[in-house]
Amino acid sequence: MPEPTRVIAQTAVRNSLVQATLDLVSERGYENVTLEDLAAATGVSRSTYLRHVGSKADAVVEGLMNVGDRVADRLRERPHDEDTWTALRRSLDDVVEAQSGASERALDLLATTWTSPSLSAAMWLRRTSWRSALAAALAEREPHLTLLASHTAAAAALGCLDVALELWSASHPHTPFSEVLDEAFRAITLT
Repeated sequence: MPEPTRVIAQTAVRNSLVQATLDLVSERGYENVTLEDLAAATGVSRSTYLRHVGSKADAVVEGLMNVGDRVADRLRERPHDEDTWTALRRSLDDVVEAQSGASERALDLLATTWTSPSLSAAMWLRRTSWRSALAAALAEREPHLTLLASHTAAAAALGCLDVALELWSASHPHTPFSEVLDEAFRAITLT
């Protein structure tokens, strides 16, 4: 069934506001952009901005990490004969792909997410929902795992992602992000 026109329009407005937020924050720096600046730059009122994106931090996190919502689906698509840890790593390939073309501004903004308290909090909240979704997909894939084990494995995979993103974005290396994430995953052995 097709989405109602209203939902499509709301999604388009939200996406536009998120992109405008990323552009302005990348240009001026996260701490130097107010909600009033964002509302003025996007041509909406402050309340309209907040209604569509929640907060400046939410908009930045969504814009930087919008591929995360697909991670659980990617895990479900992995071959069932693939070992669990490899399947968890490969389920993050969309995140790897998103980082492969990251500009210096995008890397600076990503690095800011680890030092700004409001961005760190928004990132943590997003990761918590990802962990639950990833744990549910893992439980479907590996029914012998306990609830604790599936959540722990999902948290470990996302922890590898967090550490890899934090260190990689802060140092602006020439090493491809996929290699950094692979190294993080090798540092943990799932039993």
